[in-house]
Amino acid sequence: MTSPFNFAYGESDHPVFEQADPTALVWRHLSVPDLLALLGTRKLHFSRLDSFDDPFEGTLPKAHAEEWQAMGVKSMEVFNYSRTHYAACCWYLSEHESDAMWRLYARDGVAIQSTFGRLISSFPAHKPVNEAREQIYVGKITYFDYAGAPPNSFNNGGQHMWINGYQQMMHKRLSFAHENEVRAIFGAMGTKEITLKDGNTVMESRIPPGGAQVPIDVETLIQEVYVSPTRPSWFRDVVQDAIGRYDLKRDVRHSALAMTPYGMP
Repeated sequence: MTSPFNFAYGESDHPVFEQADPTALVWRHLSVPDLLALLGTRKLHFSRLDSFDDPFEGTLPKAHAEEWQAMGVKSMEVFNYSRTHYAACCWYLSEHESDAMWRLYARDGVAIQSTFGRLISSFPAHKPVNEAREQIYVGKITYFDYAGAPPNSFNNGGQHMWINGYQQMMHKRLSFAHENEVRAIFGAMGTKEITLKDGNTVMESRIPPGGAQVPIDVETLIQEVYVSPTRPSWFRDVVQDAIGRYDLKRDVRHSALAMTPYGMP
């Protein structure tokens, strides 16, 4: 089946996307079946923004919502629907493993270790915008208090309005700051207008509810693979054998969190 998308990596100097050091480590925690699906398809799964657990994902902070309402916008449904126009793949930015990330996202699974630069380089090569409809951008999430004053990165000339549609998709509440997230994201808007319940019209989304698969250079992306600290030592060998069947020549390591305390038998 032909993909409805034509992906290309976007410009790195996009004003919405804060960059990290290219050598900074990034991690993606996932189940073993998801890892094998990645290796088998050579595609990375991107989830649609409205499918994320956080109900504030991709929404406006209080100051912005109030400003739009003061301008006569009585319903936020348009802003809510706009989340369906975007799909993202989330990574954890840290030089070290995170016990919290293992517990939240891969208690019995694995983690891919990459770098910020390798993540960017693993996507399709950049093409001019007129040759690719879906530009993939990569950047760091900004965390702030949604009930307070938004940061400068969410303002435009002193007004609480975004400078780009990606802007509200690259901010999260402070309660999620422990995720230290790097996000790869793309937008895909259709050509057909639909009418929402509040009577407003908006362009339909081209991204299905289940998300989208993005072609990836697996060898560039994956630097190492780590096995969850809750798994027994023999499980590392099982995963090592499994990725070898997909011709991925990478070391599989047991999480350092599984180490025996120093001085203990």
